Amino acid sequence: MVYDWSHLDKGDVLSEIVKRYPAKALVIDFWATWCGPCISAMDKIKPVKEKYKDVIFVYIADVSSPRTLWNNQVKGIAGNHYYLSSAQMEKIQKQMNFSSIPTYLIYNKQGELKNHIVGFPGPEKFDEILGNLEK
Repeated sequence: MVYDWSHLDKGDVLSEIVKRYPAKALVIDFWATWCGPCISAMDKIKPVKEKYKDVIFVYIADVSSPRTLWNNQVKGIAGNHYYLSSAQMEKIQKQMNFSSIPTYLIYNKQGELKNHIVGFPGPEKFDEILGNLEK
């Protein structure tokens, strides 16, 4: 699914997104169309995504990614995609204390933030983190 929230005044956008997936483990991936490490990480994580079919993958980008390019790229990335305004993204970055991408927020099924990872840790570490969510 693809959602353009860039024009909405949603208050706490991150909480709104997390609330949309009750009782689901969630990986939120902050990325951009121009971010080479982000695109590379998405390819490397595909086997992990296939292993954890019950985990919801959410991808968040903002208007720094040209809309047409973003629309084309998300077609090849399985998951739920949100397109935000720069103000919305800045608010989330300040709220979660990060400034670089890729950044990942990983929530358990109770909606609790369990991991906050700046930079792609590699598929093996991602597999370990998601495996530990079930425990």
